[in-house]
Amino acid sequence: MFSDPQSMTLDGSARTINRLNSTPTGSDWGSADRAYKVSFQHTYGKRHRHMIRLQADSLVANPLVSGQNINQSMSVYLTVDVPPGYDVASAKSKVDGLLANLSATTGANITKLLGGES
Repeated sequence: MFSDPQSMTLDGSARTINRLNSTPTGSDWGSADRAYKVSFQHTYGKRHRHMIRLQADSLVANPLVSGQNINQSMSVYLTVDVPPGYDVASAKSKVDGLLANLSATTGANITKLLGGES
């Protein structure tokens, strides 16, 4: 079980993310200002899926109505899909490799991904 609270650096600032609820197959977390939500989910069947999702909400200027703000939301997901019995250490090494590639050189590959490159 993840310790409560969790700390994440988001938008350049350390954010405290508190556990909101738990089930046998997941949990939901959130920041006190509700700007950030994190969820963990585990699905067990023919394949085992482990997913973490970060949702970030922000208030921005409405491009259509001057002087009015609207809520925008974005999400980031990481899903690991493995067959039952797959070695955790081996799966972790694949996740570590993917994350290292994306974050190397100050996140150049994440920038390329978000820019639509493939």
